[in-house]
Amino acid sequence: MSNSIAFISPKSSFYFRSEKKSNYLTNLPGFSLHLNFWSGIGTALPMLASITPDEYECVIIDENVEEIDYSKEYKMVCITAMTHQAIRAYQIAGEFRKRKIHTVIGGVHIHTMYEEALNFCDTVDIGEAESLWPVLLNDFKLGKIKSLYNGKDFDEVDISKLPVPRYDLLKDKNYSIMWLNTSRGCPYDCEFCSVTNLFGKKYRYKTVNQIVKEIEEIKRVFKKIYIGFSDDNMFVNRTFSTELMERFKEMNFRWVCQSDISIGKDKEFLNKLYEGGCHVIFIGFESLDEKNLTGIYKETRKLKSDYLSQYSEMVYNIQSNGIGILGSFIIGLDNDKKEAFDDIVNFIDKTNMLTATINILTPLPGTRLRERLLNEGRVIPTSWENYTFWDVNFIPKMMSYKEIENGMLNAFEKIYSLERMKKTTSYFKEIFKKKLGTDLK
Repeated sequence: MSNSIAFISPKSSFYFRSEKKSNYLTNLPGFSLHLNFWSGIGTALPMLASITPDEYECVIIDENVEEIDYSKEYKMVCITAMTHQAIRAYQIAGEFRKRKIHTVIGGVHIHTMYEEALNFCDTVDIGEAESLWPVLLNDFKLGKIKSLYNGKDFDEVDISKLPVPRYDLLKDKNYSIMWLNTSRGCPYDCEFCSVTNLFGKKYRYKTVNQIVKEIEEIKRVFKKIYIGFSDDNMFVNRTFSTELMERFKEMNFRWVCQSDISIGKDKEFLNKLYEGGCHVIFIGFESLDEKNLTGIYKETRKLKSDYLSQYSEMVYNIQSNGIGILGSFIIGLDNDKKEAFDDIVNFIDKTNMLTATINILTPLPGTRLRERLLNEGRVIPTSWENYTFWDVNFIPKMMSYKEIENGMLNAFEKIYSLERMKKTTSYFKEIFKKKLGTDLK
């Protein structure tokens, strides 16, 4: 048996579980822009490979772009899983277990559903893996590996001391975007989100030099690729972010990221983002309804600041600085009626948003939303494969299943129409004419 470890990302359902609906969606004229920023692989596997001892040969397999060769004799197979990947992760583990290869499963889904996962693999790791990984490997080498490792039993991961991920292992996968992060953690604990549960409330940051080295390595491995930052809210610490933008400006590359809408109030910093190469920001607007927002946010910071009434102004401030917005909205919240789709589409159109997506409210394991809906008897017992964010897994209060299904398709037809694509392209052409004119003076 070879001394290699395979790190596997299972096949994902990025869109509707229905192949017919997904094909319809991906063929809409304006959907290609969305596709460009919704691909690639997460940060976990390249990082784990980087802290694996040199005695092991590491291989990363992304089932979304390549087949798994079950005839390979790996020493160990490690699989990561989000909720919609969980069933496939268990199937993959089962195939390798038949071949007497030790299987390990971790990831955001497993963090909460570890008892379920123990039925399908040899070892489960819960939470952040960087601190427990060396211990797990040493136990494996000594023949005393356990069935469960919990990150909470080890030191908190100091992400400022992590090495550069093994981007070289992804070289031949033909990605259009490569993801990294600058921080972990989030204090807000939004009802629908599992990030706080997994990474904690405290923000933890990498160093600026560390981030620069990661970007330089990506640029070395991939001659032409977008860089994406997967932090859930990248610019909370303005002092840190300003220093980062100064370095990014010197590096001359284009990138995408995630932020909350409050960034639209800081015009000076928005200009620094543009100069630093920021191309598109993914922003979770979630809802245009005040009652819905009150239910989502445990910490109602957006409501206290009256952000809802300033959404249009802040969208304009961001995009007039040459930075496109990929807006994200949630449908199926308790105050949503079928007219909510029209409200969202009209807002996207009125603000000339670069592109947008609508997600169906999804009761993910590890969220306060799931706990509430379970208590209310509103979670439908569907397969984890159905947790795509575009399929219904709960009983809405004020809409039927059919109204959500039809509303999604009708909304996407308008959001990704050729007419709206032309209108948005024209809008941004005028913005860049002004920006370039200003920059040339």
